[in-house]
Amino acid sequence: MIQQSISPILSRPWAETVQGAMLGELSATMHVHLFTAAPGTITPGTVPGDFTPAAFAGYSAQSFLSADLNGPALSANENAVLLFGVVSFLAGAVVFPGETVLGYYITDSTDAILYQSEYFPEPWIVTLPGQLLSLEILLPTMMVGSLS
Repeated sequence: MIQQSISPILSRPWAETVQGAMLGELSATMHVHLFTAAPGTITPGTVPGDFTPAAFAGYSAQSFLSADLNGPALSANENAVLLFGVVSFLAGAVVFPGETVLGYYITDSTDAILYQSEYFPEPWIVTLPGQLLSLEILLPTMMVGSLS
């Protein structure tokens, strides 16, 4: 399954980083996590502890290096400049009835600071070993209106 970040909710720390020193303060290594439960509405005040991480066999948060990001590129609706990259998750042995993954969240390397999170448009239901999720992460860095 391939998922693309569409409308991520940016956390206050991410917004402050972008607003301040752009990517200079961004953790060199970020972690991309999958979640199976989260608050009904994700807000800029949501914290990593609000999510229930996935637990299927073979799952672990994936390291995502800020140095490996591609871009910048203009978003599809041309209202933001984005950095982007891809991370993949591969299921190992799956215990019946499987697991339903609702979305992802990105933290700093200590997993203490939430940068952004998002529900998938449709859940990823893990029922078989070898199922693969490739997730294209889009990290907004500035709004185009702020360029003037």
